[in-house]
Amino acid sequence: MKTVFYLTCEHASRYVPSEYRNLFTGHKELLLSHRGWDPGAERVAESVQNLLQLECLYGNCSRLFVELNRSLRNKNLFSFVMDPVSKGERQDILEEFYFPYRRVVEEDISLLLKKGIRVIHLSIHTFTPELNGDVRETDLAFLYNPRSYGVREVCETAAAHMNQAYPKLRTRLNYPYRGTVDCIISNLEKKYRSPLYLGTSLEINQKYFEKGARNQGEMADLFAELFINGLHEGRRILDNLENSYGIAL
Repeated sequence: MKTVFYLTCEHASRYVPSEYRNLFTGHKELLLSHRGWDPGAERVAESVQNLLQLECLYGNCSRLFVELNRSLRNKNLFSFVMDPVSKGERQDILEEFYFPYRRVVEEDISLLLKKGIRVIHLSIHTFTPELNGDVRETDLAFLYNPRSYGVREVCETAAAHMNQAYPKLRTRLNYPYRGTVDCIISNLEKKYRSPLYLGTSLEINQKYFEKGARNQGEMADLFAELFINGLHEGRRILDNLENSYGIAL
């Protein structure tokens, strides 16, 4: 079965349009923090993109402005900073930023699925090394729905392969978040309900991209190579299982 990778990076930017920047007066540090974007995610996504020779769709605004990685029903679709914005203005923001991003992803993947092509959707993110006093020791992680056969096997195999290939870096599954939380991956899984759609969020510890962190470009390239090599191994294992049973699992 033909399989392709599809790349997105929802939190690549901390951009806020000029007409709304006054709302962020006094929130500069917040905007620069992990709450405003995913530091390092764009750099890792670029490395993955170069390795796979594929395009990547990058989010073009701060998650504090509008959250591209959440569904419309999510209470955090707009942050508290946007509380003064009217319902009509929020709809305009959705029309300009949210819907165009989501529409491209959905249309691209739908077209591939209709052709019978299996899609491994990689949504690339980073996570803060400490949250509410909880120090996160993990370096790399895969988030996915553990009940979904196919993506489970790919991610489990990829993580095991990465831990063996580079044991100095700790790779975990569904950490520091559950793979079923409200996000673009879980949203699309529910939308398509297809065994051909395998979605996973790739998570990297932001400590490697904090101000003053050394060799950030080299680390981004290393993480991208580890992820892709691991995912190729996971895809190979899945293909072997399918061939053994003579069906598309």
